[in-house]
Amino acid sequence: TYCHQCHGMNQTSSGGLTNITDLGQKISQGLIVPGKADSSKIYQRILSTTSPMPPAGQARPSAKEIEQFKKWIDEGAKVVSATISEVKLVPEEKLLTDAGLDLVKEVPSPDERKKIRYLSFAAAQNAGVGEDALKTLLQGTIKMLNSLSVAPTVYKAKISSKSHFLLRISLDEIGWTSATWEKLVKAYPYQIVPSNQKILSVLQEQTGTALPVIRADWLVANASQPPLYYDLLSSPATFTELTKILSIDLPTAQKSEKIMRAGFNNSEVADFSRVIERVESPKNFVMWHSYEFGSSFGDKNPFDKPFGPGTVYSDKTKTLAFKEDGKEIIYTLPNGFLAFYVCDALGNRLNEAPTRARNTGAVSGVAIVGVACMTCHSQGLLEKTDQIRAAAQKRTDLSQALIDLLNNIYTDPGKFVAQIKADTLDFQKSLKEAGIDVTQADPVSRIFKTFNDSVSLAVAAGEMGVGPEEIRKAIESSTSLNNSLSALVSNGTVSRATFSMNFQKLMSAVFGVK
Repeated sequence: TYCHQCHGMNQTSSGGLTNITDLGQKISQGLIVPGKADSSKIYQRILSTTSPMPPAGQARPSAKEIEQFKKWIDEGAKVVSATISEVKLVPEEKLLTDAGLDLVKEVPSPDERKKIRYLSFAAAQNAGVGEDALKTLLQGTIKMLNSLSVAPTVYKAKISSKSHFLLRISLDEIGWTSATWEKLVKAYPYQIVPSNQKILSVLQEQTGTALPVIRADWLVANASQPPLYYDLLSSPATFTELTKILSIDLPTAQKSEKIMRAGFNNSEVADFSRVIERVESPKNFVMWHSYEFGSSFGDKNPFDKPFGPGTVYSDKTKTLAFKEDGKEIIYTLPNGFLAFYVCDALGNRLNEAPTRARNTGAVSGVAIVGVACMTCHSQGLLEKTDQIRAAAQKRTDLSQALIDLLNNIYTDPGKFVAQIKADTLDFQKSLKEAGIDVTQADPVSRIFKTFNDSVSLAVAAGEMGVGPEEIRKAIESSTSLNNSLSALVSNGTVSRATFSMNFQKLMSAVFGVK
């Protein structure tokens, strides 16, 4: 009643509450602790005096409802106890066995097997998430793979014939090489070496990699942000190099007026004015890029100085040219999905938006390249209307020739919006071909937030593929692990970073592997 509008299945609000009605997931995340309302984060947040939820101005539960909620938790949250007990673990050994059987059955050629890799959903299943969350994980994984693909065709889900918790991919399907995959291997902190290592060794030999199976949620959460996001796309160090890769001669396109441009001062993601521009490549790539400004004074105001960048047009416009503080770029991949890139005023690649951004709190405190961009552009490009063209008509300091030039540079608003809609439909066509529901919130950002939430004992056990008691015993038997992960054995949580740093040590303790 009070939380679902922001934290429902298809919403993107942070805090790991999506989906708020998936109570099994909330228990596995430690957000509801059966028998202990005072230790339950959701209950704590409702009572908070500094940062309450629902926030000020929103409908809130009454004192009686809050008391009923507390009593229900203290009595064990019994309504979901049966669901929790029915979770069937998928141990790592079984996962690897299923991957090996699928490889033999579906890929008869030894050479082709060298290109096969698997992404696993078992950790989410083991942690007790619901069907909604598993569906989101599948959609987010498919979207992420396509958003990192350099292949000309859309990759569609290929579920393993032996396990519906395994997604099979051929590197060729997304235009990757074995070296591309090894970038993931190098960064991956969650490799599990089970007690019986034979099946892992066979799978490694057949595929030619030390890590033939990687967790899908880790891939989505980490490949959707730098450095992996840029690394997997082989993004160059400068904007100039990017335009060369896309075969775009931007200065020539601007000077010959083969661009579409709009400027406005009501940006949804920045504090000041923006200018956005569209240019096509002879290789059928489309690039949209923005000019970002850190203030509204002098040459940072495109309404006053509309003829930027620099002296691209003529010496006559030199004193009327804006100077941007950075750029944000969207360009199409060969399969029709969107890729993102940002840079500073000199064109040097950045990991975050070049100027202060707003409306990014659904993902993180800053606009991170990749995941933040996918959140805003989950369904395509945002419709914008030029305001500079109309404003210029009222200026008395511009000659008719300059006004005519400005009218050619800044596109008619109707034509500009029509182009945005057309490009959006092209992107949505690719999304639909991949099997992604274009009417729903971005699955990548939802996985990003859930994965980076605090880790509870149930989540830790699920990610290891064992029962909670095995994790508890391993922690309590190790002074080092107890120092770092003691909160897990007392119904608490630890940060994702802390858990990742201790994962290999915990794995060794659980499986007895040195």
